[in-house]
Amino acid sequence: MLATIPDDLRQFLRTEEGRAIDTTINDARAVAIKAYNGDKYGDEEEGRSQAVTRDVSEVTDRMLIGILGTLTAGGKAVEFDTEPEDVPEPTEEDPNATRRVDYGAEATAAVHYQFMRRQKGYRILHDAGKAGMLEKTGIVKTYLEQRAPLMQRTTVPALLVEELGDGTFIVEGQPVASAELLDDGVTAEIVIPVPQPPLVRDRNIPNEWFRISPDTVDLDESPYVGDDQPVSLSDVVAMGYDRADLEPIWGDVNVTTAIDTARDAGRSSTRDSVGRRVGVNRMVWLKWEYPLWDMNRDGIAERLCVMRIGPHVLDVFEVDEQPYSGWSPFPSQHRFVGQSVADKTMDIQRIRSVLLRQGLDSIYLSNAPRTLVDEQGVTDDTYDDLLSVRAGGIVRFKGVAPQPLAQTDTSPTSFSAMELQSAERESRTGISRQGTQGLNPDSLNRTAAGMAMLQGSAQQVELYVTRNMAEMLVAPMFAKRYRLMRDHVPAFRMKIEGRYVEVDPSKWPADPDINITVGLGTGNRDQRIAYRRELMGLQKAAIEGGLRAVGEEQVYNSVKAFVEDTSLGVATDYWQDPAQLGPEPKKQDPEAVKAQVDGQVKAQKQDQDHEQAMARIEIARMEADATAAIRQSQAEQEAQLARDRAAFEADQAEKRFVLEVSLAERRFALQQRFSRASNDDSVPGFRPGGDLAQ
Repeated sequence: MLATIPDDLRQFLRTEEGRAIDTTINDARAVAIKAYNGDKYGDEEEGRSQAVTRDVSEVTDRMLIGILGTLTAGGKAVEFDTEPEDVPEPTEEDPNATRRVDYGAEATAAVHYQFMRRQKGYRILHDAGKAGMLEKTGIVKTYLEQRAPLMQRTTVPALLVEELGDGTFIVEGQPVASAELLDDGVTAEIVIPVPQPPLVRDRNIPNEWFRISPDTVDLDESPYVGDDQPVSLSDVVAMGYDRADLEPIWGDVNVTTAIDTARDAGRSSTRDSVGRRVGVNRMVWLKWEYPLWDMNRDGIAERLCVMRIGPHVLDVFEVDEQPYSGWSPFPSQHRFVGQSVADKTMDIQRIRSVLLRQGLDSIYLSNAPRTLVDEQGVTDDTYDDLLSVRAGGIVRFKGVAPQPLAQTDTSPTSFSAMELQSAERESRTGISRQGTQGLNPDSLNRTAAGMAMLQGSAQQVELYVTRNMAEMLVAPMFAKRYRLMRDHVPAFRMKIEGRYVEVDPSKWPADPDINITVGLGTGNRDQRIAYRRELMGLQKAAIEGGLRAVGEEQVYNSVKAFVEDTSLGVATDYWQDPAQLGPEPKKQDPEAVKAQVDGQVKAQKQDQDHEQAMARIEIARMEADATAAIRQSQAEQEAQLARDRAAFEADQAEKRFVLEVSLAERRFALQQRFSRASNDDSVPGFRPGGDLAQ
């Protein structure tokens, strides 16, 4: 469904669009492009030199090389400056731990990374810089690009899939792209659209497509700004608009301007052939317009975005700011469009081309002079013989012989005048031939001081143009990118100073300070490296002298800048960031430190004396314990010996007692025997052999 806008807004857009097209400036841009290409001027004569010098091309290319090298060498042409914050980062050891985060440095690295790595950032800077140098202005549009969702396949129970009857399906109330029942009859394969985060894009806008109110000084304050884009009807339908609503729309792209002719010179196909496409490939002019207009009738003009094709408005909505950034190498006061490098060089190229042609014509005539012929000496073959130039050729004549027309060679005068114009070109643009051809001994002595003086003078203009591009184009472009990333880009991971970190743009401050770090007169890279070395030497001397003016942070900053200037990588590969080391211990008074140390020494001595006394006591206790143990052991041994002796003596006594009892029993038995024997009468008292009684 196409949008509707008030008639007064529609009339305002048409009026401002017509005022925004400046044919005079566009014609001048076309002339500059032709001069850069070295096209002929149209006044050339047959038989004479038609050479064209390439002053515009030479100056533009040399200056552009220097500017792009300056903007991209350090990687931080624009820096965002914010106050560091302490962010909670709890750990298992310390739940209250924090981390010092510099969101300005983080945003600087992230914005540069997204600009250079996620798109053709170098080409964007190149085309915008070259357009400004040739066409007075270079324009870049920074915008948010919505991406189509990714289609992800998955399987779900077939009971969850509900068909609405019009070819669409929903699963648990959510629409899906497609659904298909699998062979098992129980599950279904569905395609789910997964939303993708938007991308922040930058795109060069050709000057012939750009529209701006002629009285504009600042883009952000312009009442009308926009651009035209040739797109196909298919592209418009892909944006979400109904094809039926687009059928009556017809936009003619067969409008070839002078700039188009200059850009496409020497090509067999131009933009005219694009307009002959038919069907959905038919090309139309899609206009993106950003007027300041009071849409809600509150008396304050808001910045709107209007998308229209001819009188047909596709959409209209309010935006925070206009998306364009633009610059001029040599700005004009109180005007948006300034002067280009080509403007300062085209007249010199024209003069030098005329002088070069004259000099070459003079050389041609000197090397191949014309011939004086007396008509009375002409035969039928004289002219043919003179025009047939070959070694040893014969010229037939009669009477007076043809003579060469002597002509003075004026080429040195022409070439000398060209040198004067070259000097004028160098003074205007600062681009000196000595940068690539060496010094001219006739203009400057070959001394280091003379070379430095010449380079310093030449660099002033280049640094001025570089600063203008950084201030007017790169800084606003990066600021717009910063705000879009902060409002629309989710967190992502990237490598900053040698380590991967999680970057969440939503945490960035809303309005940071923006610092331009190029075009400040700091010289080229070699000079900066030399300055860094000298500065580091001063810092070393300050540290050795005990000055408090130089700390870990200052030394690290010098090392970091030195590594960046020398393109050796990142500083953290060689030097640890003090911010990652935690807070620095507080420095104490020397006397207090001495007293503390003395106290510590005294305490240590007391501790040592106490330990020695305790050791002696312990040794004495151990000796007493050992003596007591020895005595106890001896007593136990003596007691054991006494017990053993008593047991032995008791055993011996018992054995003697038993023996004595046995002897007593035997004696008693003998006595009893003798007693019975003496009382028995049957036994004689005397027997042979002795008296038994005796």
